Parts: sequence; C-alpha cells; structure tokens
Amino acid sequence: MNKLTRVLYRNLLHTAKVYDSKPAFKTRRTKLHLKHERQDEQINNPLLKKHLKEHSQKIFGDRIFYLPIEKSFADLTREGFKINKDLQGEEKDAAIDAGYVLLRNFNNALREEQSEAEAETETKTSPPATTKTNLPKFELTDKIEPGVLLIAHPCSTSVFKKSIVLICDHNDTITPGSRLKTHTSGVILNKKMTPKFQNDFIFVVAEGDGYTIFQDPKILKEMGLKTDFKKPQPPKEQDANITRYGGPCHGTFSLYKSPQGDFSNQEQTEKTNNKVKKLPGGMIWGESDVINQIKTLQQEKEQDVKKEDRIVIYKGNAQWEKDQLSSELERGSWVMVKCNQEDIWKLVGNKEQDEVLWDEMLKSLGGEYE
Repeated sequence: MNKLTRVLYRNLLHTAKVYDSKPAFKTRRTKLHLKHERQDEQINNPLLKKHLKEHSQKIFGDRIFYLPIEKSFADLTREGFKINKDLQGEEKDAAIDAGYVLLRNFNNALREEQSEAEAETETKTSPPATTKTNLPKFELTDKIEPGVLLIAHPCSTSVFKKSIVLICDHNDTITPGSRLKTHTSGVILNKKMTPKFQNDFIFVVAEGDGYTIFQDPKILKEMGLKTDFKKPQPPKEQDANITRYGGPCHGTFSLYKSPQGDFSNQEQTEKTNNKVKKLPGGMIWGESDVINQIKTLQQEKEQDVKKEDRIVIYKGNAQWEKDQLSSELERGSWVMVKCNQEDIWKLVGNKEQDEVLWDEMLKSLGGEYE
C-alpha cells in the first residue's frame, strides 16, 4: 500500500467510525443516496462505476432507504481495501478513485447533517417529549398479515412521516381482472385529528347512556339517523382519544375490542356489513359498523367497562394495491414488526400518541434502531 493509498484508507476509516458512532448519521445518509447515484451515473469510467455500485450494494442492497446491516462501516472499509489490495493497472486506479468519491460523498453527508441539526436547534421552541410508554416487545418480521405493524423510515417525507400503521386486512388471492384492487389496508395509530378533519365530524348520542362518538354525517344519513344539528361541534377534550386520523384514503373506519376477547355482536354485524374483519387480540375492524359496536358497548355497561378504552374511530385509512407494499418494504420505506397479539390494543388505545410513540417503538428494537 503506497503513501497515497494509506492516507485515503485512514481518512475513510475515520469517517466510517464517525458513522458507526452515530447510527442516525447512517439513516440521514439515505437523503444523499439517490443524489449521489445520479452524480455517479455521469461518470464515464466503467471500472469506477463498478466499484461505486459494489460499495452501494453492500450498504443499501436494493433499497433506497438505509436499514441496519450486520457489518459496521469500519469493517466494510477494511474489507474493501483488503479485497482490492492486489489489483493492478486501471482496475487499481479505479478502486482508488472510487475511494475518493466515497470519501467526498460521506463527508458531504456529514456536513449536511450538521447544517440541518443546527437549523433544527434554532427553530425548536420546546424540548422534545420525554414521556415513556409501556410498550410490548417487538420483533422484526417479513410476512405481511393482519396484526403486523409498519414503522415509517426516519427519512420518509410522505404523508406517512413518523407514522405507525396497523395492518388490518391483507389479501393475496385477488385474481387478475378483479374489480377489487386493494390488497392491503390498515390505519395509522399515532396521528391525532387536526382541526380541519374535526370539522368533518358531528356528535352522536348513543341511546341510553348519553355516550358521545364522532361520525361522518353522510354515513349517519345512510343508516337512517338524524343529522339535523345546526353545525358541527368541536370534540370534547375527554373524547379526543377515540377519534384519530387513519390515513389518506377516503372512508370512516373503527377498531373495537371486546373485554371477552371476541365480538359478541359479530354475527349481526357481518349480516349488515361484509367489510368487518376479525383481527388478532379480539379486535374487530371495519367500515361503517359503528352503530353495531355501540349496541355491544351498551350491553357491556352493566360490566362497568370504560367505553373509551374499547373503541377508536378513524377518519380515512391506508391502502396498497397489488405488490405496492411489498415494493415499499424492499425499498426500505418501512420497518415491519410484530408483537404478542394481546398487546396490539395497548398501541391502538395508547394515549401517548404522535411522534413520541413512533420514536420509542424504533428505539425498542435496539441496536442501530436506537
């Protein structure tokens, strides 16, 4: 190894160790991944492009987003120099050039990270929430099925930014030409209703106990219920936890959990609504089935059950067409996890919502996820 190569090696190894010491830097590296790939495409030297692609494959695989890998960046650097030490001629020159391109890209990413961190510090008006949530134990999974949870990648800037999605329905048997296009659907668990969406809801008083819920007036009208209130009323503070923003797709959906672990009114519900789905942990999910759920809740009144702990209503949901979610998982857009079925409701009814829950769920996976 000549002097120039040793200098390059030391600098790359030092930079790699900086990334290893701050896993968040690796995550932010995602932001420049596509940008650098586009820049690398302008390189005319095929040998140089080959070395850069090999390095990118070791870190990102076929993904766009970075997810934790088994080897540290420092180990990858050592292995790279060990593999390429016997190269000769143009191949060796291309490998060294690739090292300098990588050093530039990684240092640029660190500079952008520092600039963004400083900007966030200047605009931050209050300290981040530190409330700890009693979370169940999660483990990674690669099987899409009802009851699994999707945690949005930290670099996601879509409508699902810092979201946790509960998969409620997944269908692998839709045939070609079928009118049914949705293969997977679910609801976001950690997004509160904004004033914009709250205005779409109206109070409904359940017969007998005066319990109030929120529901879309159009759906109430379809069910034959009166909607002659003069104007929508804002939700009460104590009722806010049962109404959530479920996702960008149209519809009003709800999750209900029976204290007995099943849904005692399920037979009647299935006759009136074929979109009701049973979920792990004794939960029922469906569209426009709120009225039947209220009847069941009233039956439970004698058991002195807290109703607000048994039902959550969502405005909108999340839907994926055939292979869409699988493609997003391959790109690294989501971290998919599962937990004990009985623990899912702890997340559905969790009052520590929004980004706090998202942050704690990622950290609970340990390793670089922290």
